[in-house]
Amino acid sequence: MDAQNTYIQHMPTRKREIRDASILLGYSLSSRSARETASENLLLNACSDRMKRQQVVDFPGMCFASTRCATIEPNKTWELSPFCGRSTCIAADDNSGRLFELVEDCGPLPKANPKCKLSDKTNKTASFPDCCPIFECEEGAKLEYPEIPTLPPPTEIFEIEKITETSTAKA
Repeated sequence: MDAQNTYIQHMPTRKREIRDASILLGYSLSSRSARETASENLLLNACSDRMKRQQVVDFPGMCFASTRCATIEPNKTWELSPFCGRSTCIAADDNSGRLFELVEDCGPLPKANPKCKLSDKTNKTASFPDCCPIFECEEGAKLEYPEIPTLPPPTEIFEIEKITETSTAKA
């Protein structure tokens, strides 16, 4: 590609908030410079993944960093190496003792586009968000990302779970 006819597009970052039994995903489709302030926004949109969170009974009040096999104190951040991302352990605001894990990563890869190529400027071993893929696109070409289905807001999720649990208990 000719350098005069190319421009660089950065991958969007994605944030996931793990709350007890749910993972809520959010996407920041911002530029790299805006990503630096993205940690101030815990959740942008709710999305489709949910999973049970493993509890480490021997270490109450601590998050478990599976990529490090270590416990992490609230308000501490760790890299998700060998993956491109980082997590932050966050205590719930309601003094319930619940912990959240804010997971930030590069988000989904864009759809294939022959006019956009992965840049040599991509540094997979850098710290997040500098490890996210960088694409060079021909002038006028744009990266398109797959559509991600979303979940209802968390309060609706928990109400649905309570209704399901109540219905199951009565049966």
